[in-house]
Amino acid sequence: MAVADFIQHSVPLKSLTWMKVGGFADYYAEIRTKEELRKAFEFASDRKLPIVYLGQGSNMILPDEGIRGLILKLMNDQVEVDVNYSAELAAVNVGGGMVLARLIRDCRKQSLNGLDNFVGIPGTVGAAVRGNIGIPEEEFGELVRQVEIFDGQKFRILQPEECEFVYRGSRIKDQYWLVWSVELMVRKGDPPHQDEWLLERVTKQPKGHSCGSFFKNPDPEKGVFAGRVIEECGLKGKKIGGAFVSEKHANFLMNDGTGSAAEILELARKVKQTVKEQKGIELENEVLMYDERRGLIRL
Repeated sequence: MAVADFIQHSVPLKSLTWMKVGGFADYYAEIRTKEELRKAFEFASDRKLPIVYLGQGSNMILPDEGIRGLILKLMNDQVEVDVNYSAELAAVNVGGGMVLARLIRDCRKQSLNGLDNFVGIPGTVGAAVRGNIGIPEEEFGELVRQVEIFDGQKFRILQPEECEFVYRGSRIKDQYWLVWSVELMVRKGDPPHQDEWLLERVTKQPKGHSCGSFFKNPDPEKGVFAGRVIEECGLKGKKIGGAFVSEKHANFLMNDGTGSAAEILELARKVKQTVKEQKGIELENEVLMYDERRGLIRL
């Protein structure tokens, strides 16, 4: 199979991820249509190439050696809003490539404030569905009416119960399906929080090269949060090469601009080991990490 025009060869990854690390991808494609997605999968299948979904690049660390495969970045960001769905709710159909922050802004302009709990969480809508992002008060999966996924061979519609949403995960994530679009039920009316609260929440997050919260909260219902236990272990400011634990929020692992993927992973392992030794708590990474040879890895 010939290389399609939209598939690029030997593309640097550093500029595509928030952590600003990673070597070169053998192949990279920006996907705007279902036909392009099918062709990309056929191309990868013919060459026996692994596929990695990029999204906004805000929740992944790609290896310094690069990716011997095909990186796919969804660019489908269309939005359709039915404000007359009911007195309390609007139906919002949105492409998986839409940046979540932009969707929140667009909804607010139409007095749809039901996404305000997710202000400050980076990434695309597709990633929000796959990872069931959220805060203690609400998870993204609670708003989902249906999801259109691509399972590597065909497009399918999943109902919420078929998505099997769990804390920071879903069946979609486990099966490594791609979220093409999702229909959300978004509340009308006043936002759940005042803008001052939202601003305070965002200002607590450190600025710089990071993936946001690095580890899942071990037991948020019991008040056991990753940032708190990492801080209690005295790890704020811990540094390995250009990677360091933020002084502002201990669950943010940062890159000072000179760090490598290997240094970030080494720091993450050190944090996990220290928390295990001092607290008896097994931290699980929320950030996706890849190895050139093994693909998706866990610490």
